[in-house]
Amino acid sequence: MKHTLLLLFSSALLYVTMTGYSNGPSGTPAGVNTAKNGCSGAGCHSGPVSPVDLKLKLVKDGDTGATTGKYSPNAKYRVTLTFKYANKTMYGYILMASHSNNTQAGTFSNPLSHPGVKLTTKTPYVVVEQPLSITPGANGMEVIFDWTAPAKGAGAVTFNFSANATNGNGIADTADKYAYGLASFTEGWALDVNEIEQQISVSVYPNPATNVLNIEAGNILSTYSYVVYNLSGAITAQGNFSSKTSVDVSSLTAGVHFVKITDGTNQKTIIFNKL
Repeated sequence: MKHTLLLLFSSALLYVTMTGYSNGPSGTPAGVNTAKNGCSGAGCHSGPVSPVDLKLKLVKDGDTGATTGKYSPNAKYRVTLTFKYANKTMYGYILMASHSNNTQAGTFSNPLSHPGVKLTTKTPYVVVEQPLSITPGANGMEVIFDWTAPAKGAGAVTFNFSANATNGNGIADTADKYAYGLASFTEGWALDVNEIEQQISVSVYPNPATNVLNIEAGNILSTYSYVVYNLSGAITAQGNFSSKTSVDVSSLTAGVHFVKITDGTNQKTIIFNKL
């Protein structure tokens, strides 16, 4: 199963000079500085267009469901970047991932999975861009590659990305259009760590679970309540118990899920994996 992360982006000062009509990769001396800080003067395409049709999607191996705003440390993602603008014959793009201290965030790989992908070192970053101009399909430009998230404790990640649609005349003129955006993600949960709130004594087992998940309280109270939910926040099971209960998880999708138990005052949240 796959876990889809939809990247929501907002406008930013992200301009890029991409010679989509010829060699493709950005031709500025520092390359990545153009992607992050802007472009002006000769060689720039016309002003930016609305990024409505510029979309970035990440699909994480091993999970299902959709969420926004978080990434899982060390997890591997399949990245798809799409862009469409009417009546343009050639496309180009540039994408990077960084931390707030201006260091590379995660690792890009598998560029051969798509002919429109090239990894270029622009110290201290490795950026993703097209090796040659891209001829669009019926739905415009689509490129695919892999990204492995940074290790636990690395902090927030920002993706800067931009794409252009050109008329293919070999000149960066006002007929060429581009869109740009950024997406920031805080560090989420590692798949192999139970991150819990320690206010009450309760355990869940087996973990990973296949068909049944047992929830057992260390202190017997009149009533506990539990809620099982997935990475998108959708509730998949809930109920009450006094000391121990068993929850049918056989219909849950494989991957990471959460169970939150409360005694009415305190609570504890435990991550478990469904096989």
